[in-house]
Parts: sequence; structure tokens; C-alpha cells
Amino acid sequence: MQRAIWIIALIAFFVWSALAWLGNIMLGWLTEFTAANAGQLTVGGELSGWLSWAAALADAAGGALIAIIWLFGGVAIAVAAFVISRLAQWHNGAQRSRPYKTLPPGWRR
Repeated sequence: MQRAIWIIALIAFFVWSALAWLGNIMLGWLTEFTAANAGQLTVGGELSGWLSWAAALADAAGGALIAIIWLFGGVAIAVAAFVISRLAQWHNGAQRSRPYKTLPPGWRR
């Protein structure tokens, strides 16, 4: 059971990583598109400079934010898998009956 939990967690981590990678690619594409077409997206010439600057800032900050969110998500997946595997182990151990341990003869009163 524990092996299945960790395999599912590993698959979830790969899916989470793929989503973060896809988000990073989409952010890069969007900021490149905005910076390249800043003149057509704004009315004034001065606003196109600000838009290009904002796109570069969003690219830098967005990449760092995606990495931080990816890290927290990976840790959450690992913690959830650990907790679920411990609960499954505790549940399986509670169902089995264990004999009581007895004290050595010299310790009885």
C-alpha cells in the first residue's frame, strides 16, 4: 500500500512539474509578445516603453513566483504522501493483534 501511495505521489509531482513548466513557457511567450507588440497595443508612444518595461518585470517576477509556487507544491505533495502512508501503516498495524509483552520474572510484584 505504501509503495502505491509513493508512486501516486511521484506521478502527481511529475504532473505538477509539467504544469509549472507549461506556465513558465506561457509566461515567457506572453511577455515576449507584449514587448514585441508594445507599439500596437498602446495608443501613445510613451506608453509602449512602459508596457515593454512592465512585460520584462512580469517575466522576471513571474518566473521567480512560478518557481516558488512549484517548490511549495512539491513539498505539499511529499508531506501529503508521508502523512497518508503513515496513516495507512497505523491503520494496518491497528488491525493486527499483537501479543502483550510480559515483564521478566524478576520484575513482577
